[in-house]
Amino acid sequence: MPSAPIYSLRTQDVYKALETAPEGLSSAEAQSRQSLYGENRLSEQHKIPIWEKLLMHFMHPQAGILLVASILALIGGDFVLALVTLT
Repeated sequence: MPSAPIYSLRTQDVYKALETAPEGLSSAEAQSRQSLYGENRLSEQHKIPIWEKLLMHFMHPQAGILLVASILALIGGDFVLALVTLT
């Protein structure tokens, strides 16, 4: 592989670096590369459940401060302030 970034190479140099041609790979060559490198697929990423995403929002320190402030506002009888700090 050339040391220059692939996007800066001339077209013919890209074909040479990737060991291919403008016509593409033959079926035999494609099969050979597939057995050598594996299928051209993206791996499945771990999905985070929605409840965990929601919980992560409450784990932030600023969210904890606002929660404590709204509880103190409720104890103090200021329901509007408690509602505002929760939203």
